[in-house]
Amino acid sequence: MFYANLNQFEIDNIEKNIFDLGHNSFFLCLLPEEQKRHVLSIVNPEARLALKYILNVKDTFVPYQDAKYVIQKPEKYYEKIESYGKEYLLYSSGDTRVVYFYGADDNRSLHLHHSWNCDPQDFIFFRYGSRKTEKWTNTFGLPYIVPDKFNGIILRKRLSMSYCGYPDNFIFKKLMIKEVSQYSYSDFILRDKWGGRLVHESQNYDSYDFGPTEKRRNEFFDNMERNLYAFTIRGMNNASYRFYEAFMMGRIPVLINTDMLLPFEDEIDYRRNTVYITDFRDIDGQIRKYHDSHTEDELIQIQKENRNIWLKYFRVDSMFYNTKKLLSNYKYEKV
Repeated sequence: MFYANLNQFEIDNIEKNIFDLGHNSFFLCLLPEEQKRHVLSIVNPEARLALKYILNVKDTFVPYQDAKYVIQKPEKYYEKIESYGKEYLLYSSGDTRVVYFYGADDNRSLHLHHSWNCDPQDFIFFRYGSRKTEKWTNTFGLPYIVPDKFNGIILRKRLSMSYCGYPDNFIFKKLMIKEVSQYSYSDFILRDKWGGRLVHESQNYDSYDFGPTEKRRNEFFDNMERNLYAFTIRGMNNASYRFYEAFMMGRIPVLINTDMLLPFEDEIDYRRNTVYITDFRDIDGQIRKYHDSHTEDELIQIQKENRNIWLKYFRVDSMFYNTKKLLSNYKYEKV
């Protein structure tokens, strides 16, 4: 069903951290088991914890002539758009469609190049960011893949909200966090740099060691674990990695929805399972209204549902099978 040019992905040179590797997780699920185990042996512990479930997937790549979908890897979509046009001309034939998994921190809408002379229905895009109201009908949300840190703790009804991170990488985020951190129930840990260290502190940073230190990671998850709600907001990209960590931890995200493109929206009732903020003038009032309108038993049930949503949709093997189902049911609609 799926074909990919394996040379394009350079298995031995693949990124070693989950932040840069996550958008390749669908591709990793299709590798032969020996190659999967090799990938798991070379990535860092956080990525290994997040990706270990690729071993649960039994699908594999097929020869090109037998494929319905061709998997491509446009990490620098806009910089390489001409070469992708050539790939389209190479791969598109009959019912074969080209599928892109786009993981860059880039909010621009994806557009097919006017010179390609191609049909938009032959392309399907999955991506983290962008804006929902500007997406094409062949563009879908992609969940961030996160390691499983859940300790089985479900909280009783108490208004408390976590945030641990660096607020200054996007001005809107900085302003929102400055306001929300003043709420009496906000349990915020504000960093002065991303992950407790500068991004790419040296030009020769090691992808294996990229990301927060173990101490900083533990502080992050301890903060989320002890609070019923988790404040989630976009950064450089119009998406939130923390949003999926909140589901994994069985917490209730307070989602500052900036026209986000969320995955599997036809199946997941995000407005039930998150405090879905679209009016930024009274965030405190909307949080309190959600909290006060639910009994303790209901909030406990929502926590359990959110953990199960992560297991069913966002864990790497579940993401694969749900994405495969979406592709099987996909019908292009002109707009």
